[in-house]
Amino acid sequence: MLNVLAARKQLARTSATPGKTTLFNLYRVDDDYLLVDVPGLGYARTSRANRARWEKEITTYVRARDGLALVLLLMDARHAPTALDREMMAFVKEAGRGVVIALTKTDKLSANGRAKTRRSVESAMADLLVEWPVVETSAHTGRGRDELFKWIDDLTT
Repeated sequence: MLNVLAARKQLARTSATPGKTTLFNLYRVDDDYLLVDVPGLGYARTSRANRARWEKEITTYVRARDGLALVLLLMDARHAPTALDREMMAFVKEAGRGVVIALTKTDKLSANGRAKTRRSVESAMADLLVEWPVVETSAHTGRGRDELFKWIDDLTT
C-alpha cells in the first residue's frame, strides 16, 4: 500500500510472507505527508514477545504522537474482520484519531465478494458506533489510491 500511495514501485520492500515489517518505517510522500508503516499484528509469524512489543509500541505511538492526524487501518478484503481487526478498530476509536479503513487485495475478489466484505466491515463499525470511510484498494491495480488521497486530504487539513 505504501508503494501505491507513494507511486513508487520499490519504496517499501514487500514480501509474500506477512510480518516482515518489524520496525516503524517513515516515508515522506510528495513533501505533503509522512506515512508511518508499523509492524502488522494480524498474520505475522513471530514470537509472542515480538508481538507484545509491537502492540505496546503501536499503542504508545497512536495514543501519544503529536501531529498524528489519521490512522489508515488496513484489512484484508478476502476475510471478514478478524478479532484483531475489531480490537484495532476499538483501540483507534478510543484513541480518538481519524480513521480510514483500506480493504486490501480487492483485485482478488468479485464485486459480490467485495460487497460482502464491505457489509461485514460496516457491521463491525456499527457495533462500535463509528462511521469511518471504507476504501477498496489494490496494490496490484492501484484501485483506491485517488480515493485514499481524497480522504487523507479531507481528514488532515
